[in-house]
Amino acid sequence: MGQGERRKWRRLEHGLRVELVVVGQAGGSTMHAIGTHLSPEGLFVQIANPPTEGTRVHVTLGAGDSVQLAAEGVVTNQFVPTDASDVTGVGIALADAGAPWRKLYEWLSQAP
Repeated sequence: MGQGERRKWRRLEHGLRVELVVVGQAGGSTMHAIGTHLSPEGLFVQIANPPTEGTRVHVTLGAGDSVQLAAEGVVTNQFVPTDASDVTGVGIALADAGAPWRKLYEWLSQAP
């Protein structure tokens, strides 16, 4: 079975500004990054010094913009550069992002 066949949602490759705050750390370590491959249940975040797997994070899309969406999630996997790709980042599974997150996904799905 191909990777596209096992996924519940088609990943959207839009680059969105993201702010990650590590949950439970004193001072809440804040990182700014680019989120890609958005789905209603998660996203990939390109970040130079990614948090480790299992880290709980608060994700805000549209960081610094007037319209923002926020959700909590968990880092599910970490990617480091390879010969095939120079991307560094993390996959984040979102707990319950809710209707606004799903609406954003539907809207971006229709964009050319």
